[in-house]
This record gives sequence, C-alpha cells and structure tokens, in this order.
Amino acid sequence: MTPDEYCRIQAAPSGSSFYYSVLFLPAEKRRALTALFAFYREIEESTKECSDPALGQIKLNWWRQELATAFGGHAQHPVTQALLPMASQFALPQELLLQLIDGVENGLLKNRHADFRSLQGYCYRTSGLAEQLAARILGLNDPNALQHAQELGLAFGLTHVILNVRDDARRNRILLPQDELERFGVMAADILNLHETENFKKLIEFVIDKAESCYNRATSGFPAAERKAQRARMALAAIYRSLLREIREDRYRILRQRVDLTPVRKLWLAWKVWMEV
Repeated sequence: MTPDEYCRIQAAPSGSSFYYSVLFLPAEKRRALTALFAFYREIEESTKECSDPALGQIKLNWWRQELATAFGGHAQHPVTQALLPMASQFALPQELLLQLIDGVENGLLKNRHADFRSLQGYCYRTSGLAEQLAARILGLNDPNALQHAQELGLAFGLTHVILNVRDDARRNRILLPQDELERFGVMAADILNLHETENFKKLIEFVIDKAESCYNRATSGFPAAERKAQRARMALAAIYRSLLREIREDRYRILRQRVDLTPVRKLWLAWKVWMEV
C-alpha cells in the first residue's frame, strides 16, 4: 500500500463526508488535503482508546518525534511520508503541525469544559488550526481568509462535538459546556448513561444554534475569489449543516444512534456547492 492509499483510507474512505468534499478538487490539492486530514485523524485516533492519559501523551510524543524525523528527511510513517512533500509544496510549517498535536493533547487531558469559552478554545486549537492549514493548501494566505478558515474550524469543531456526544460518553468524556448543562438542568450521569431527556434535547438545540451562527459568520462576506478557492471546505460545511438539520428533524435524539446522510445525498450537496460558485 502506498502512502497516498493509506491516507485515503484514513481520511477519505469512499462514502465519508470528507471524501465527497474533496472529490472535485484538482489532484494535487486533493492529495494534500487528504494527507493533512489523515495526519489529523491519526493523532486524534491515537488517543481515543487510551484510558490512561499518560499513554496517550506517549503516543503524541511519538508523533512529535515522527514530525521532526520527517522534516529532517526521514519520514517513517505512511502519513508523514505522504504529508512531507505536500508540506513543502504548500508551505505548511512544522510548527503549526506541532501545535495541532498540542491541541489534541489538550483534549486528551481535559474531558470536561467549564464553559463555551473553554470549548471554543479547544476547537480553535484543533479543527480551527487544521482549517488554517487547509486554507494554505487551497491558496489562501491573507489574514482575512485565515480568519474565515478559523471560524469555519470552530463550526466544524462544534459539529463534531454534537455528532460525537454518544461516542464521547462511552469514554467518560463530556465536551458540552458544564455551565450550560447546569443552566439546562442536564445531569452528567444522564449523558454518560445515554439517557435522553427533554432538557438534554434543549441543550443540543442550543449548541446547534451556536454552530449554525459560526457557519453563517464563516461563509458570509467571502470575496468571490476566496469563496471559489474554498469550495471543498464549503462543500463539507454544506454536508455538516445538512446533518445538523437531520438532528433537528429527529428531535435531537443523538444518544440513540449516530446521524448520517446517504452517499448520494452527500454527493449531491458537494456537487451543488461546486456548481454554484
């Protein structure tokens, strides 16, 4: 298996939302985004099943060392073997990739957030940073474009929190802000036991409203050239926003099962974005 094939399996398996979002990109940019998000997925997955945070930190330290080795010209892992040429071609700094590892480590060590400010900071340090790196691949380097990318990363991060509430609960992880749980009268034990209450549904409605506001800020006011360059990320935003609408229509019952869209619908949503811009 080649490094590129490995990255496609990790980041863009057929039928995934990411797969359809990059489907219409030129080959080089598609390869670069796939390598970037395969790296992001690898470091996230390396910590998910770690009951002991110390073990997760050991794994992340291995990735830090692997990045140093890769940028020194001796990549060992298929993901870094695929990522390194893209990092050189699209000027992806080693320091930003290391900061992405730091953000994931922060999430490993902090399985609760006191308030939305804390959760927002976590999202900015993970998906927000990943979107800034993605913007560089797409040819967007000016401060305004990077700010849009960061805001889009926040929207993606909040969407991931919503979609993963069930899986996170199984690992004793609740990323929904603790002060909002208290305000809406939601017990942590109910989430951990996958018990859907009406108060929990109201809380999820509130978080979805927050995510939608982020999407609106991130996708409005783009200059035409910037919006065209960002079509792959706008396609992913369209898919994720459709997922949030599905959750609304299903009355926020996300603790029962994970919500998803059919491959045909994802393809249509992505194609529609590419045709509209």
